[in-house]
Amino acid sequence: MDLLPTLCEAVGADIPAGVQGRSLWPLLTGQEYPEEEFASAYGEHGFGGLEFTEDDGLDIRAFDSSTIIDGERIVRFDELNTVTQAGFMRTVRRGDWKLNMSMQGKGGLYRITDDPLELNNLFGSPQAREAELELLRELAVWMMRSEDPLPYPGSYSYKRDPRNYAAPYRDKE
Repeated sequence: MDLLPTLCEAVGADIPAGVQGRSLWPLLTGQEYPEEEFASAYGEHGFGGLEFTEDDGLDIRAFDSSTIIDGERIVRFDELNTVTQAGFMRTVRRGDWKLNMSMQGKGGLYRITDDPLELNNLFGSPQAREAELELLRELAVWMMRSEDPLPYPGSYSYKRDPRNYAAPYRDKE
C-alpha cells in the first residue's frame, strides 16, 4: 500500500488521486517525519461473506492441492482458501498491543510482548480495557483513512497532504 506513494516521492511525482498509502521516503532517507504517523500499523483480510465454522462440515481435504509430477505426489496446502478468506477482518498494531476484529464482532486483543503467539485473548477483559479502547479508536481512524475517496464528489475540492499523511506535515526548513 505504501510502495506506490514512496516511489512517487522518490522520482518527484505526485501521488495519484485515490491512493491510500503513505510515502515512506522520509524514513528511508533519514529525513524528519511525524512519528505519530507511523506509531501503528493496519491490515485488512478477507473477501467477504459469512465466516465458516466447524458446523459447516467442511472437509480439510478440499484444501489439499496435491499434484502428481513424474509419478510422485507433491502435497501442497492452500492456505488462501474459501475458509481462511471468508468474512472480513481488520487488524491494528500499536506498541505492545494488537487488536483483531471480525465483521461478525469477534475481537482478539493481545499484548504481543507477553504473548507473541496470540494465545491469551484479552478482548473484553477488565485489565486490558484501556488498551482495547485505544486500539478500537485507532482501528476506526485507520478504516476511515483507507476508504477510497474516488470519485470526488462534483465540484468539491479535496485537501490532501503531499505524502498522504493523516495530518498535514511539512519538513522543517
